[in-house]
Amino acid sequence: MNKRLSLLIKPASDACNMKCEYCFYSDVSSHRKTEVAAACQEKKSCVMNKNVSCAVIEKAAAYAERAHFAFQGGEPTLAGIDFFEYFVSEAEKFFPGRADFSIQTNGLLLDEDFCAFLAEKSFLVGISLDGYEEIHDLYRSDCSGNGSWKRVMAAIDRLRKHGVRYNVLSVVTNQLAKRADKLMRFFQREDFGYIQLTPCLAPLGAPGGKYALRPEQYAVFLKEFFSLWLDELKAGTYRSVRLFDNVVRMFCKRDPEMCGMCGKCSLQYVIESNGNVYPCDFYALDEYLMGNILTDDFVTLSESSGARTFLSDGLSGLPSQCGECVFSDLCGGSCRRYRSFLTSKEGYCPYRDFLSACTPGILYAGKLAFG
Repeated sequence: MNKRLSLLIKPASDACNMKCEYCFYSDVSSHRKTEVAAACQEKKSCVMNKNVSCAVIEKAAAYAERAHFAFQGGEPTLAGIDFFEYFVSEAEKFFPGRADFSIQTNGLLLDEDFCAFLAEKSFLVGISLDGYEEIHDLYRSDCSGNGSWKRVMAAIDRLRKHGVRYNVLSVVTNQLAKRADKLMRFFQREDFGYIQLTPCLAPLGAPGGKYALRPEQYAVFLKEFFSLWLDELKAGTYRSVRLFDNVVRMFCKRDPEMCGMCGKCSLQYVIESNGNVYPCDFYALDEYLMGNILTDDFVTLSESSGARTFLSDGLSGLPSQCGECVFSDLCGGSCRRYRSFLTSKEGYCPYRDFLSACTPGILYAGKLAFG
């Protein structure tokens, strides 16, 4: 039996109460022809039912000793608090003291009752917030076209009130990348201690939109933000930035915890609301469908043709410049989804640019962290 299994569950599929212009999962699901995608596009109910929930939990328990259940979307809270109360209660029966939970949300439905539940069950909450109001509301509007920043900040206040552990996830768009200093001042003012920075990519197989980053722009942002982060660290304040934390670990010969940092794909077990299972959030596509949790166990899923194709495809397409890079052992070509962006300018890689410029600071941080 495996010691631990991590699952990424889509309890409401790609349904969402916001209409972010750069939403990658809406783009991914639009490429599918499966029933769950069609149901959600037609505004039918696409919330995971109890049969699927029980199958996920029972088959996870037959496969692993411990389980981490991560909920994403779309917007997972659209499944309703009753869904989460039922799912967690069932998971605790099969994994007594051996299950933990997280959720990535836009925060709009996190009322007092929801926050109290998340606190009671020790959820780690990732909340999407693209920094300060002007930038956040530029692309993160609700379905009526209204900005969401004030409601997200109110949700964060409720999370704090209930003592819920949370981190902030910011998508680094073309516009946000120009103001690393303003973004850091905002994080400092709000005292956000745990931050994830995600580069904004163009849709699958399409040119970049007005929000998508350029490679050089991403490198400039990373270098500027890292410098500000390092200044804080030298002054005695540690603020967790997930990318920087993982880079420091890898420079110190420790394994990263962040998927995609080693350039090698692994199976993430993305479970859609109808039970369909895919190997990766970025590639929840028909050609990589592994099976369905109602009919397949995790051994069968992991040995499926969809899983084998995904792992094989993940090894292809490594640019020649990666083999010549002094940092190749640290990234292995990065995440497959990011690879085309990172190497879109011939002979240039923003990640290499960032690592080259910031190596002394990374080593300094590593010495503080690991001696």
